[in-house]
Amino acid sequence: MGSYCELKVGGYDIYSTKSQIDPFMAAIFRESDRRIRRVHYDACYTDPLEDADLVDCHEYAVTAQQLKDRSDLMGFTLEKTRQVFNEGISQFIATTQEFIADSGEDMQDYYRKELSQLTELQNAGFDQWLAKIRNILEKNISKYLLGKEIDKTLDSLSLMALDYDDRFQENLYYGFPNAGFGNFLRAVTEAVSPETEIALDLTSLIYGGYYQKNDKICQNTLECELSQMRPLQKVIVLTEGKTDSAILSRALRLLYPHLESYLSFMDFGLAKAEGGAPALVATTKSFAAAGINQKIITLFDFDAAGVAHYQMLERISNLPRNIKPLLLPPLPLAADYPTIGPQGTINLDVNGRACSIEMYLGSQALMMEDGNPTPVKWTALNSSLKEYQGEIEAKDAVQKRFESIVGSIENGDLDISQHDWSGLKSIFEMIFREASIL
Repeated sequence: MGSYCELKVGGYDIYSTKSQIDPFMAAIFRESDRRIRRVHYDACYTDPLEDADLVDCHEYAVTAQQLKDRSDLMGFTLEKTRQVFNEGISQFIATTQEFIADSGEDMQDYYRKELSQLTELQNAGFDQWLAKIRNILEKNISKYLLGKEIDKTLDSLSLMALDYDDRFQENLYYGFPNAGFGNFLRAVTEAVSPETEIALDLTSLIYGGYYQKNDKICQNTLECELSQMRPLQKVIVLTEGKTDSAILSRALRLLYPHLESYLSFMDFGLAKAEGGAPALVATTKSFAAAGINQKIITLFDFDAAGVAHYQMLERISNLPRNIKPLLLPPLPLAADYPTIGPQGTINLDVNGRACSIEMYLGSQALMMEDGNPTPVKWTALNSSLKEYQGEIEAKDAVQKRFESIVGSIENGDLDISQHDWSGLKSIFEMIFREASIL
């Protein structure tokens, strides 16, 4: 037989699922709505389960007004619900007319009857349908009474709303177009008073062993659904500034065009966001606090400031699992790179001290007119790391050379294989690898 979860509107059983809750229910109820109350066993069962006549009833419960407010926030507004109703009925009428035209005589009477009922529903309109549902709920008229004396007390529209034969079960739910449960439930909240209780009864599922009494059923179900949706969403990549995002976006389009639509780089111009490592920490914390569910990669420069701020995020123990702070990867060419400091020009390992995005743009972009790499200049000492912060000189010139190279490739004047992409490829390979395990 199985065990069922039931959604009740003012005590009226309006929807049920077998063996588990509908994931949509997990989206409209919260753990704060959970309650346990003692009720007589016949409210849930035909026979007593315990020595006493009372059993624990496990429910999530809200008022119709609370559910209405939540539905509106989710986009199931009254205006949208009315539109879904009208468009759905029109679509079903058109489909039924096609069935009549394409069917043999033995089926035409069947579809003509259905067309007549659908047309009546369309002519009555959303408000009349709402009135019929309100009457059904207030008088607790069960669909299981159809075919008995109650048929004589109901008009055709009410009977159709209660009709659960196969032809309507697929297209209509209580006479509402079956276009997802959200709009139907939003409509129901309009049919009852704001204080009417709407409850999700899980008692049978818990006693049936499908869930444990202490399980956070709605929360766990919702988190499971969101985690399954995460692979279908874009990976958000947050960088230290608009230059980083612009360079990576353009390079992705050239190097991995088949993956371009799977990554989303923050648009600093649109967001009017500040740049830099401190701002990136703040933005990441904001995303975490807001409960953003998508995969988020936070990309810090591999310099002294970037390492220090990356470590700040790494120390946050409750950072959500879908957010991954990363440093730009070590560069082989940066292990022995020309630098300018108090001791003059000397080659040093600048990994972790001076590797901003410009260092990853390829040897051609880094090369100055005299044939030497653009040097790194040491600036201030980072007190937390006891490392000097370095910055590549003439960043603008390096960026312009890269833009010129990319422009030539995009215009077909230069083959993509003629440029050194090793630095940027190492960044993307790291992003792809980490995104795959988030």
